[in-house]
Amino acid sequence: MLPKLLSRLFLSVQLQRGQLEMVLRAARTPEVPLVFLCTQQSQLDGPLLSFLLLSQGIGAPRVTVGTRISPGLRSLLQRLGGIFLPSGMAQAQSERDEGLPGAVLDAYVQEVLRSRQPLVIFLEEPLGLLRLSDPARRWLLRVLRALRDGAVPDVRIVPVGIAYDVAPGRAGRDGAPTQPLRITACLRAAFQALRRPRGCARVDFSQPFSLREFVENNLVGPMLSGNRPEQLLLPTILGTCVLDVGNVGALGAGVGTEEEILVTALGLHTLSDSSTCSAVMAVGITAALLLHRHREAVLLPRLMRDFSGLLEQLLLRGRAVGFRGQLRALVLHSLRQLQPPGAGLGPPEASARGQLVRLAGGVRQRLGGEAAGGERAGGHRGQRGRGAAGMGVPGTGGIREVSSW
Repeated sequence: MLPKLLSRLFLSVQLQRGQLEMVLRAARTPEVPLVFLCTQQSQLDGPLLSFLLLSQGIGAPRVTVGTRISPGLRSLLQRLGGIFLPSGMAQAQSERDEGLPGAVLDAYVQEVLRSRQPLVIFLEEPLGLLRLSDPARRWLLRVLRALRDGAVPDVRIVPVGIAYDVAPGRAGRDGAPTQPLRITACLRAAFQALRRPRGCARVDFSQPFSLREFVENNLVGPMLSGNRPEQLLLPTILGTCVLDVGNVGALGAGVGTEEEILVTALGLHTLSDSSTCSAVMAVGITAALLLHRHREAVLLPRLMRDFSGLLEQLLLRGRAVGFRGQLRALVLHSLRQLQPPGAGLGPPEASARGQLVRLAGGVRQRLGGEAAGGERAGGHRGQRGRGAAGMGVPGTGGIREVSSW
C-alpha cells in the first residue's frame, strides 16, 4: 500500500548511490547499530524513510514519533513500527524527574540497539522551527546512556536530510500544530496532497560518525576549562541564564548536567549536518526568486534566466541540488507546484507569501552560510559525488539518474 501511495504523491524519490553504499558499509560493522538523526519536513518523513531503509536491505527501523498524537493514531503507528515516549515522561520537567518511565525507556532503547535494529530519531517537531525539540533530547539521552552502560560497544550516527518540492501536509501551513494530530487530519492532508501535481523528493545521508569518538572529543570538563566560544553560546542555545565567565569551570544549575550538555552538543551538531546535507530543490529556487526579486508579474524568459543564475551561484558554493532536466521544464514544474490546487498558471497570490518564505528558506540558508562565517571545513561535499544514481519510487520509472550538476 505504501509504494502505491508514494507513486501517487511523487514523480520520483531520489537517493545518491555513493551515499547509500556508505550507509551500507556502516551497517555491516559488527555489533554496532545505526541511529539515523533527521530533520523533519513532513509527517510523511517516517514512512518514507522506513520504506527506503527496508527496500535497500538496511532493515525495518524503529521510528520515534512526536507527542502531539491522538490515541487512535498512536495505536495505528505503534503497529507500523512507531515508538513513543511514555505518557509519564511528557510532564517531567527534566531527566531527573522521569522515574520508572525513564528507566523502562532506557531498557527498551538498549534492547533495540543490542538487536541492531535501526533507530530513527527526528530532531525537530514537524511544522516547527529548525531547533532541537524536547522529545529529541530525551531520545538522544537514551542512546548516550546505552553507550555509557556498555549495552553496545559503539553506535554509528547517520545524519539524514529530506527535501521535497512541496512537503506533503505542509502546503500553506506555518508553525507547529496546537491540537493533537488525528487520523482524520492525516487523511485530509493525504487527499489534499493527491490533488496537487506530483513533485519530487530526495533523501541525503551525511557521513556516519562514531558516537564513542564524539563523546570522547566532547567531554564537558575539557570543553568548559578553556573558555571556548561554545561555552559562552551554550546558555543562549539552551534558553537559560547567562553563564558567569568567572565560574566557567563549574557546572551550575543554569547550564545543566554533563549528560544534558552532551545531548545538546550531539543534537545541534547532527541537526546542522542534516540541514547542510539536504539538497536544494527547483521549487525552492523559484520561490526565492518570486519572493525576493520578482514580487510582481515576470516574463518566463526572465525568470528562467534568473533561475539559471541563482543555480550557478549555488553550484559554485558546492551545494547539492535535487533535480535535473531542461531549464524551461524545471521552471514550469516549479510554478505548478507553487500554485494552489485548481488555480491557473501565473504569479502566486499574496496569501501564498508565507509558503514562499518557507520554501525559499533552504536557499537563503545555503547562500547566507558564508556571510555568517561559512561552514566547517571538509563538510559533506565529498558525499555529493557527481554522476550518482537515485532510486525512483516503484511505478514512476525505477532507477533514475541523479546529478549534483
